[in-house]
Amino acid sequence: MEALALRDDFVAGDVELHAPAHALFEVLNALRYSPFCTEERCSQVQLALDGYAVRYHPLSGEVARRAIRLAYSKDLSMYDAAYLALAREISARVVTADSALAVAGGPDALLLREYVSSDRG
Repeated sequence: MEALALRDDFVAGDVELHAPAHALFEVLNALRYSPFCTEERCSQVQLALDGYAVRYHPLSGEVARRAIRLAYSKDLSMYDAAYLALAREISARVVTADSALAVAGGPDALLLREYVSSDRG
């Protein structure tokens, strides 16, 4: 439910979505290995995601260095550390369903289930 609220807020222009460049690969890879997702459905999701104005950021420079530090200091995968490093670089919060990432992110992270839509403010 909260994921839909976040999407709706994004579509309404109430929030911006930023992600590391590898985020799309992660989504499509998860769908690829889901027993419930066909090739056709995966392609449809990819087209839908292309239609969103998510701002993808490369993992380079200070974001990469920060991700490396976070991965080692917080015992995160590089994938997860990249989200947190990016959030800190752009002064944003990571919204995640991953409780371990939320704990590692501290005040820079928000559990998806705690997201409150701008409509419900």
